[in-house]
Amino acid sequence: MPLSRAFLPLVFALLVWSPTALSNSEAFGPHIRVELLSEHRQLRSGAEHWFGIVFEPDPHWHTYWLNPGDSGEPPVLNITLNGGAVAGELVWEIPKVIPVAHLINYGYERSLLMFPVQLPAQFTGTLDVEVELSWLVCKEDCIPGNARLTLNLPVYEQAPILNNLDTTEEFARARANQYSQQDLAAAVEITKESIALAVPRELTSNWTLLPFAGDWISHNTTPVFALDSAQTLISFEKSQHFWQAPEAMQWLAIGPEGSEAFSFTATSQGQVQTQATGILILMLMAFAGGLLLNLMPCVLPVLTIKAMSLAQATDGGQRRQGDAYAAGVILSFMGFAGIIELAKLSGQHLGWGFQMQSAGFVSFLALLFFALGLMLSDAIQFGGNLQNIGNNRLSRLGGKSASFMTGCLAVLVATPCTAPFMAGALGYALQSSALETFLIFIALAIGFALPLWLVHLLPASARLLPKPGAWMLHLKHLLAFPLLGTAIWLGWVVAGISGANALAVLLMLCLALAFCAYLSRLASKPLALIGASLIAALILLGGNLVPQSHDRNLSPDFSLADVAQLRADNQNVFVNVTADWCITCKVNEQVTFDTDKVKQALSRLNVSYVTLDWTRKDDDILKYLESFDRSGVPLYVYYPADGAPQTLPQVLTPDLLISYLEGETP
Repeated sequence: MPLSRAFLPLVFALLVWSPTALSNSEAFGPHIRVELLSEHRQLRSGAEHWFGIVFEPDPHWHTYWLNPGDSGEPPVLNITLNGGAVAGELVWEIPKVIPVAHLINYGYERSLLMFPVQLPAQFTGTLDVEVELSWLVCKEDCIPGNARLTLNLPVYEQAPILNNLDTTEEFARARANQYSQQDLAAAVEITKESIALAVPRELTSNWTLLPFAGDWISHNTTPVFALDSAQTLISFEKSQHFWQAPEAMQWLAIGPEGSEAFSFTATSQGQVQTQATGILILMLMAFAGGLLLNLMPCVLPVLTIKAMSLAQATDGGQRRQGDAYAAGVILSFMGFAGIIELAKLSGQHLGWGFQMQSAGFVSFLALLFFALGLMLSDAIQFGGNLQNIGNNRLSRLGGKSASFMTGCLAVLVATPCTAPFMAGALGYALQSSALETFLIFIALAIGFALPLWLVHLLPASARLLPKPGAWMLHLKHLLAFPLLGTAIWLGWVVAGISGANALAVLLMLCLALAFCAYLSRLASKPLALIGASLIAALILLGGNLVPQSHDRNLSPDFSLADVAQLRADNQNVFVNVTADWCITCKVNEQVTFDTDKVKQALSRLNVSYVTLDWTRKDDDILKYLESFDRSGVPLYVYYPADGAPQTLPQVLTPDLLISYLEGETP
């Protein structure tokens, strides 16, 4: 018995100093070594212990901080522990500014990414630490890697915590190079072009300030420092990828020698545009855009229906129709604003014209325009009222209900277009508060409804109209053809979204619709009723029958990654964000981009022409649009190799485009 007691200290020492079971704690990838380390080799229950991942790239290679800068990705860790142990937040070292060509990155040549682990009380046995991690190691090119690292460490309830002598120096070095969190009196104000920080005077131009998010500032530009009596003002050029202002921004301040650093939070003062004067300007822009939207090519087919609604017998009826039309327009725009706000609450982002990315909705519109064309050509008849159009009888077509529906239909067809002045206002509205969104949409709706509304409200306009007569019947038949042409265009859009099979289904529905129109012409009221019912059923259900095929070989030739690569290669890049359902886009392509004059200029000036297709929903392209305060297409951006990106007008001519390419901005 005494002998066994004499051996107890030796046995305990052997247990304590026995080599830790290291299974897969180290891994190697191209140009990098990674290892999972523990600060202690013996753990105690109820205590906090520190672990970390060593990233050791080859010389001149680097990994990334949590904000990698202009390119790159930070390491990603997925930590699994047993026994109820809990891992805390990652603790990063102070990053270095790493220039790569014309890009600026933030990262490390060697680093220890640390995290604490809290052990529960009464935990004994073995702590199993498993870390699945991925990383990106870069020089001029980048190589991704991943590994699964594990450590198994003994845990005792009363035994002392013992350091791992092999890792003590590494943890001490990392702690000396970490930044703290300070409660600093700082504010940030966001304008259209810049992000301005107001910080204490101690932070002068000798300090380096880095944002915690990569899409806030343009990293390769030099901030402007200014001093006043109480603080330092720092202005950064806003990133073109910035799309939403957070309530607070976290920043890292690094001292002149690079060894002192701390993080702080700056309270956002909001965007300048959210002030009263700013929202009024945006509402005026939306109002002007609504006025011009009446002249856009995508709205012209609906003008045929508007023209028919003006043939009224009395001023009072004309006023009521104007009110009904305006109500249809305003309520439709409010409906769109409501849908967008609901999408925001669910975490989704919708762009202007989002419904035109649905083959079902576009098919519904195509069937509707086809039916309207049949009605104007008298292929569909509902009793004798429409037959008396040549005898001053347009009461059915020109009633309040029809005027209201005309307003709704005009809005539906107008949504694929973005008029001048309208893009910036809508881009802001789709990212702002609900109140601001509705105010901007109301201004847009009033601007869109105002021209025809005034024509209805002014009694003198009735005297300017020709007297009703037989000519109206011929005009009505003639106006059917723009509507039928619009149905053809919408069919082409359906084919672009979902392929030839979807177009075939749509054409068969049009055939069935025409047959129902034939039934409606028969004298038999039951057959006419059956035909009318079938027409209504086809219009309501036809769009849902069109398959949403995602296997079509109609994907865009370019992506945002191609744009980034071309810019990284220091090339001139012109980006055209377009969609098949955007008439303005197609007009610009025919009038400007497809001309020999523009093609020769692109070749002569060595400009890479990139088309991004937003015909179908694409969240990446939507975020790209929002980075330029836009919510819909067209969007034209020119990236000169040696300058800042330029946003071009939405209506282009060859000479205007070439002037931008040659650096002679109007």
